[in-house]
Amino acid sequence: MGQANKGVFKAHEIINEKYGVKEKAQPYNIPYIWNVIALMKFTDIEIEIIYLKAVIELIDYVVNYEVVSIYKSIEGAQAIFRTMTHQKYFNIILVDFLSKSDKKITGNAKSYLKALSDISENPKFDVNNSVLV
Repeated sequence: MGQANKGVFKAHEIINEKYGVKEKAQPYNIPYIWNVIALMKFTDIEIEIIYLKAVIELIDYVVNYEVVSIYKSIEGAQAIFRTMTHQKYFNIILVDFLSKSDKKITGNAKSYLKALSDISENPKFDVNNSVLV
C-alpha cells in the first residue's frame, strides 16, 4: 500500500474514532462516506450552501436546450419538451425538487423549494451584500 493510501486510511480511522463509527475504515465506500457526512455538524452557512448547490444542480438538469425547445412569438415564449422521455425526466427531477431533503445531512427535512424560499427570506451566506453579482 502506498504512502498516500496509508494516509487516507489513517484519516478515516481518526474519523471513525471521533464519530464512533463501528465499521472498519473504507474511504472509497460511498455509503461509508455518506454515513460520516451524516454525523458531521454543519453551520447555518454550510447548510445554506448545501441547499443552494443542490437547487442549482436540479435546475441545471432540466433547464437546458437538450431537454426543451424554446419557441418565441409575439405573445411571449413557450418551452416545449423535445420528447416524451424528456418530459418524464423533467417530472422525475421536479419530484426530487419538491420532495424533502435527507434529514441526516442537513439536520431537518424540507423541500428544496422551501429551502430556497427560506434562504431568500433570511440569507446567511450573503450578509450586507457580501456576494457580488
